[in-house]
Amino acid sequence: MGTLAGASMRGDAALSRRGTRARALRSSLAIWACAFWPLIAAAVLFRFAIANHFFGYDFQATIYDPGRAVIEGHSPYPSPTLAALIGRPTFVYPPLILWLDVPIALLPLAAAQAVWAVLLVAAVAAGLWLLGVHDWRCYGLALGSVPVLDGLVMGNVTILFVLGLALAWRLRDRRVAGGVVVGLLVGLKLLLWPLFVWLLVTRRVRSAAAGGAAAAVAALATWALIGFDGLADYTKLLHIVSSKTAGPRAFSISQLAEALGAHGSAGALLQRACGVALLGVAFVVARGEHGDRRSFSGVVAAALVISPVVWLHYFALLLVPIALAAPRLSRLWALPALFWIVIWLPGHAVFVASGDQAGAQVGIAPSLGRLLLAIALLAATFVVTAMPHRVSRPLDLRPGWTRPSASG
Repeated sequence: MGTLAGASMRGDAALSRRGTRARALRSSLAIWACAFWPLIAAAVLFRFAIANHFFGYDFQATIYDPGRAVIEGHSPYPSPTLAALIGRPTFVYPPLILWLDVPIALLPLAAAQAVWAVLLVAAVAAGLWLLGVHDWRCYGLALGSVPVLDGLVMGNVTILFVLGLALAWRLRDRRVAGGVVVGLLVGLKLLLWPLFVWLLVTRRVRSAAAGGAAAAVAALATWALIGFDGLADYTKLLHIVSSKTAGPRAFSISQLAEALGAHGSAGALLQRACGVALLGVAFVVARGEHGDRRSFSGVVAAALVISPVVWLHYFALLLVPIALAAPRLSRLWALPALFWIVIWLPGHAVFVASGDQAGAQVGIAPSLGRLLLAIALLAATFVVTAMPHRVSRPLDLRPGWTRPSASG
């Protein structure tokens, strides 16, 4: 008996050591994937952007230059012609964003870029914190994801809306404050208009009314301050951007359909149909278990599907439904990391704007493989985050330790 008991104890000890080593290995992998890899990736991307002269391109086009234009008494908007929109930074945001632009533009360019980068990183971190994410590994994966790094490299304001969406969620039950936040978000970024649908399908009609009023008053007041420059031609400007310069380079269902051989307006119709379907799903799930969270995921996905212009950094907004569905590290957090494959896939198609007499190159459109993977990741995120229950099995990658037995 003694021999058997000793053998059993030795076997238990060996199993315990193997378990400890396995947990230590998983912990090391977590530190590498969630801490070292994001830092290395950020350093490589920033160096590449600086070497190729596109670091801070969006920051200068949509934040710094428009702010300087207003300070100097000029219109921040370009002429609504194709020639004015090709080959140079252009500003096509609603005027409300000028409240961010002007204070930043008071600084020298280098200092302004540094301040803006800090604000973008802080917005992602603060947004995740407001959504209840307190696992440091999630922060590493989020900040090291391609959409976020792409936004940081370009200095794009979309990264700020991770915090904006988090605020909209946290204030959802405060009629006026929640509605005003949604209204200001839409006033800053028109693609977020499905948030009004979310307020309506979750029966927050007064919040939707407050948001609509806030968006209208803020936009008109800001346009009045700049003498309504650009207002008369704003819809024409948006049409050129969505149909000729930015839209044909977007990660959209319309461009995917065209890459697969669709002709005419078929792709655009399919894109709208998918967006409407997502809004319909948001309406249905809003009346079920965890309806607020599930319908919120639906409208965030719908915003990305319906918009005619979707850049890679727009997918950073998916961090919000992911955080709501999985506030601790789980397999769901692998979805943002998989966007690295999108930029590793080979091939881009050169796009030249139709109707441009000079034949100037507008930019490059994502290849079929990149379109397929990006839209598949968007669809997967929606499907998982719109489930009735949160992801309930967080990954345990902590260093192992053995709890002492009661007899010990």
